Amino acid sequence: MIFNNAGVALSGTVDSLSIEDYKWIMDINFWGVVHGTRAFLPLLSEQPEAHIVNTSSIFGTVFIAC
Repeated sequence: MIFNNAGVALSGTVDSLSIEDYKWIMDINFWGVVHGTRAFLPLLSEQPEAHIVNTSSIFGTVFIAC
């Protein structure tokens, strides 16, 4: 089993957050899960039974406040 459990949040309006802020949050919340899953997928695929579990806090459903 692999458990992807990463998540960070930012608070602010669209015009108050920088592009770097958006890149930072996407690198952790999205790409962290993608890279983590891809890193272990070959090993998991060789197993007779395997699971990938992605978890998130409520901030996984809230990106920014406008």
